[in-house]
Amino acid sequence: MPHFLAVAYGLTRVNPATIPVVALAGYVTAALLVNQRRTEITSEGVTAAISPLPVCGTYRIPRDSIRLCHARKILEETEQASGVFAEYLMAGVETREGWQLDLAGPFSTEGEALACAREMARVLSVEAAFVPVTTVGPSHKTLAIVWTVLVLAAIAGSALWHFGGD
Repeated sequence: MPHFLAVAYGLTRVNPATIPVVALAGYVTAALLVNQRRTEITSEGVTAAISPLPVCGTYRIPRDSIRLCHARKILEETEQASGVFAEYLMAGVETREGWQLDLAGPFSTEGEALACAREMARVLSVEAAFVPVTTVGPSHKTLAIVWTVLVLAAIAGSALWHFGGD
């Protein structure tokens, strides 16, 4: 039997113990690739939900828990070169406990981000501010690529382990 047929045949005989791991990794990868956050801001508070694939619950922040609406600058390392950063702005809310939740963006100018933060503040009747905080965060696209590579490596490793003993 040619080697590629043997590998294809071997992959059809799956150990049931590996199904949960592969299924979980596949689900997380799919969620990272297709999910989007939907945000609703009303005078009663903020509701943020991630869909279409459920990952976590819906965030509900009551109006009295929100300290201010903010616009902030995000500095993110790009995938093309280490040490090169993409810069953009996000608008969101900060709770009285100090949690910052970015709700809108990315924006290219401080004026756009601050206008969005002011509109959120108008709806919520809270203070608006430009927060001069720079954060560095990982890209979800990078995380999805890493998960995909790990899943494919696990499948390839399983095939090699299965046929390595012959």
